[in-house]
Amino acid sequence: MRALVVDDDVFLGELYTSLLSDIGIKEVDYCSSGYEALKTLRETHYDLVITDYRMANGDGGSLSHFCSDQSIKYLVLTAYESGEVEPYLPADAKIVNKVDVARSTLLQEEVSKLLNLNKAS
Repeated sequence: MRALVVDDDVFLGELYTSLLSDIGIKEVDYCSSGYEALKTLRETHYDLVITDYRMANGDGGSLSHFCSDQSIKYLVLTAYESGEVEPYLPADAKIVNKVDVARSTLLQEEVSKLLNLNKAS
């Protein structure tokens, strides 16, 4: 299982990587912009993309459209209300609140559901 984390905040990128590791996803790459992520996705296969919505140099909205078109599973993380970003995302987008991710196991739960990961060890 290989994931790509995309966020212009390096600290949050490290946090998301750690949270993914908690559920057994050890192969995690990081990009700091949407443009960098698009280049990386054209060169390497990923099972999952976790992207911030608002970033300089290519936003998560454009990246989520690419993922949807390529049948790559993805989550969009944002501090905005979901209603503010939904019009700019594909219909299949799953939006997760960044603040909740930092305070709970929400990211791990959503990724487990999205990838149908078995929680039993």
